[in-house]
Amino acid sequence: DAMGGAIAGRSQIDSDVEGEITFFVNPLQNLIIKTTDGTGADQIHIEGVDANFDANLTVQAGVDVDTNNDDSVTFQTAATSIISGNLDIAAGSIALNAAVTTSGAVSLNATNGSITGTSLVTAANAHLEATGNVGGSGTEVELAVGGLEADVDGSLYVDNTGALNIGFGGTLTGVMVGGDS
Repeated sequence: DAMGGAIAGRSQIDSDVEGEITFFVNPLQNLIIKTTDGTGADQIHIEGVDANFDANLTVQAGVDVDTNNDDSVTFQTAATSIISGNLDIAAGSIALNAAVTTSGAVSLNATNGSITGTSLVTAANAHLEATGNVGGSGTEVELAVGGLEADVDGSLYVDNTGALNIGFGGTLTGVMVGGDS
């Protein structure tokens, strides 16, 4: 699936399964993309949104019940700016291959894998969770955030622009890692 802005004030969702493109007026509060559990792991590609998109963006990815492979989310092709909305992504793995910007909060939860990519994430705060790693040595996840909370089973490699406060009153109270950081 792909999401991008094609008409002013509207965004689109496209599926490679049925080949259908759906245009919709930008939401005022929330856009929730939910893939269902089923056969075959889905790949959700977020390729930017309309320049006037100012709402929360949530992705709740499912699991392939036959192989136990989780759906993945990749930010790619064009930057995604949701102005002041919150970004909440829960997927097996998350790739940050294009910039993500909001004055709201970002929550990334790789439920069965890692958070990878070196494109800049700009937000008030970032909440990162992963059963694998976040970034790597030489391939750090690039942040421009005021506060960070993390719970990572593997290694945590981030590079933040500016001052960084650990913890900000979210559901975690600091940074916990299981591997090198």
